[in-house]
Amino acid sequence: MLWLIIIICIDLHAISVSKIVVYFMSSNSDNVLPEKFITIDGHKIKYLDYTRQLKRYYNRYPILVLLHGLGASSERWLKIVHILSKYFRVVIPDIIGFGDSDKPPTMKYDMDHFTGFLQAFLKKLHIDRPIICGHSFGGQLAAEFAIRFHDQVEKLILIAPAGPRRRTTSIFYQYVTAAVQPTCEHIYEAFRNMAFNPNIVTRYDVLDFKRRMNLAYAKFTFMCTLLGIENAQALIGRLSRVASPTLILWGENDKMTPYQEYLREYCEIPEKYIQIINHCGHTPFVEKPINFNAILLKFLTGNELYSLIFRQMTDDDREKEKNLHLCAECHQCAQCGCLVWCPPDRCLYDVKTFRIPKCKRCQGYWTDP
Repeated sequence: MLWLIIIICIDLHAISVSKIVVYFMSSNSDNVLPEKFITIDGHKIKYLDYTRQLKRYYNRYPILVLLHGLGASSERWLKIVHILSKYFRVVIPDIIGFGDSDKPPTMKYDMDHFTGFLQAFLKKLHIDRPIICGHSFGGQLAAEFAIRFHDQVEKLILIAPAGPRRRTTSIFYQYVTAAVQPTCEHIYEAFRNMAFNPNIVTRYDVLDFKRRMNLAYAKFTFMCTLLGIENAQALIGRLSRVASPTLILWGENDKMTPYQEYLREYCEIPEKYIQIINHCGHTPFVEKPINFNAILLKFLTGNELYSLIFRQMTDDDREKEKNLHLCAECHQCAQCGCLVWCPPDRCLYDVKTFRIPKCKRCQGYWTDP
């Protein structure tokens, strides 16, 4: 009888200890990046892996792969990933040559190299037919991958995608200067001028970019990739091979890759959906995360989730998005203007705040309470 009591006590103790461990792990999980490393062709590659146990009706995990832009890293997506990871397994690599992945100085950083890397990365992680989302240089890479491997992409999202350059803008020149001479002053100026609202640039953004650009061979791979983008094969005449439904999303005020110049060739994609976010610069997922996620999830799931996402974002994100600009329709409403999916009978913001008499975008009639 004594031995039975001892075993029961040990089991209860083990259960209580495991609960404590699980509690602390779960309570801190949101603050710890799911950072992992793999080796591809002898080179160490860092990636973030937000794994969710979600299954679609045909028993497959929905996998969303996010590709960062030139000189950026996987952490550039952190504003939106906690929402997206509720719906998908989200995988974000530091593309070879960038972030904390290896930067081999002997490689040729052109589109052939990068599409080969992406194919090897997906194969290494056993990812089949993912949703691929790319920004700027990452958007060009995603488009090139979808052209060459059109049967391996379920859906495609292109955010301000780059391409062979047409002209050098002053904003782009500032960004290249910040990469080659990564002082805080150069980086801060470049980041502020890329955004519609310069106040979104944080101290962390500046210091993280400075750290990464001071890593061994970081400047070399940046410049080699830049030359690879400029000398890449033209997309016109080839984008018609993209077989996946494609969302093309741009910031209206993007001065790095102005949609007036770049969008034309991407319109060659057969099944495309185009969204322009007004009063937004080169990085919509950083500047307008609520609107960005709503557009993305509407495209991927078919559901209007703006109000749900709005409630799930932080107060700081809501305030930034609310006060960022005026409504493009009425040029008066700084609080309703961004709410593209504002319900007709109410506004998503606090009812006690001032409303203009009528907002054309949501067709609501608002007065002082």
